[in-house]
Amino acid sequence: MFGHAAPTLVNDRSGLSPFLDDLYRSDRVAVDMEFSNDTTRILLMQFATAERVYLLDPLAVRDLTPVFAWLSDPSEAKIFHSGQDDTRLVARQYDVAVRGVIDTQVYASFCGYRYPSGLAALLETVLGVSMSKAQQRSDWSARPLSKAQVAYAAEDVVHLHALIAHFEERLSGTPKSEWAAEESRRVVEARTAFSHPEAADWRFLDDYRDTPEMTLVALRLLDWSRTLQLPRGGGKKRKARPRDLERILHRIGAGNGLATGTRDAPNWLTGEHVAAIQAMRETPATPEESARLKRLPPPGPPAAERNARVSRLQAFVEERCTEHTIDAALVATKGAVEDLVRFGDAAESILTRGWRSDLLGSVRYPPGP
Repeated sequence: MFGHAAPTLVNDRSGLSPFLDDLYRSDRVAVDMEFSNDTTRILLMQFATAERVYLLDPLAVRDLTPVFAWLSDPSEAKIFHSGQDDTRLVARQYDVAVRGVIDTQVYASFCGYRYPSGLAALLETVLGVSMSKAQQRSDWSARPLSKAQVAYAAEDVVHLHALIAHFEERLSGTPKSEWAAEESRRVVEARTAFSHPEAADWRFLDDYRDTPEMTLVALRLLDWSRTLQLPRGGGKKRKARPRDLERILHRIGAGNGLATGTRDAPNWLTGEHVAAIQAMRETPATPEESARLKRLPPPGPPAAERNARVSRLQAFVEERCTEHTIDAALVATKGAVEDLVRFGDAAESILTRGWRSDLLGSVRYPPGP
């Protein structure tokens, strides 16, 4: 089957040692995992060396410490497809950081394929292999695994060696070869393009920087909203939505008063809430609040100018990606472009680091007037 021997099920301690020996002997190992349908638990781990496929049962093998040691070793090369999904679940469930990743989805995007591309579609297009996804949502907690599940789990990893070899050959001798390797490592470590711990606050506050007083009120509203427990159907509670805060700030900024039942105010607003907001407007800034306000980067450009710059920068990114046959969706999300335009150097932008800086040059704001 698939040019390999039948998959080997590793479900006890006795099978763990020869399995790990094979992993460490191999130059590269393809890896995949099957989750619970709510994607909170890993129920099966698949590994393919050049000759064998192993199905490791984490429900039966309780001590996975030696497996995690291999997964976290950056010198051991692991081929994943869309590795960020598997590795983040490993990190969340077991507090283990997977390193040494080579991601076929990333490599495909450097060869001009859409990002993200599903494994089945790539196998069909690149290798002419038809792969059924019928077992993808099956019950992976059931034991014993069915023959169909075993076949599906093996097929998820067995073709990754040929797939990555195809992409590496296409990229060989070009800068994109190193770029793809770099992005494979990065994509499993951080999903966000703008990593500053106060990024979310900065984005919200940036539209309310006309006066220090308005910025302070916006900051206090943001903190206050995180403590609110608002009624929702069925006796449940919910947090205040950003749009609710924007409606309150719009009324304040326009010089309009707040009152319960006001047409453009949140419908959950009570007299107690109105009094709390009024106190926010009247109380001087504390030293801690003043320090937080000083940490804010300079205000971004006004909305109309910001949108124009974002459009120009997105067009520039797409132009460079077309020249290099790279899917622009891998290079920059709209959020990453907006953050760079909004915050400039303070954004610690992904667009100004690593291989993206090689592709885009020293970009801070989009070219043109």
